[in-house]
Amino acid sequence: MRQITVRGIPEDLQREIQSRARANGESLNKSVIRLLKQAVGLDRPEKKKRDLSALAGKWESGEAAEFERNVRVFEAIDEDLWK
Repeated sequence: MRQITVRGIPEDLQREIQSRARANGESLNKSVIRLLKQAVGLDRPEKKKRDLSALAGKWESGEAAEFERNVRVFEAIDEDLWK
């Protein structure tokens, strides 16, 4: 892995990077690499799902079958309503 030396870093930038490194519990080097990756778009966050799967959880096969049995009543057509 190569090394890069950066000179002339403004004091306010240095303080901010050090502050972020401390806040994230990481070394200054690791923090600088993470910030550089973010800046050039190499550390893109994963796209969030646009559904409710994180809230709803997952069903076991037995639970899914029970649900299907319980909602069959909603599939029935009430003939009296259509007269």
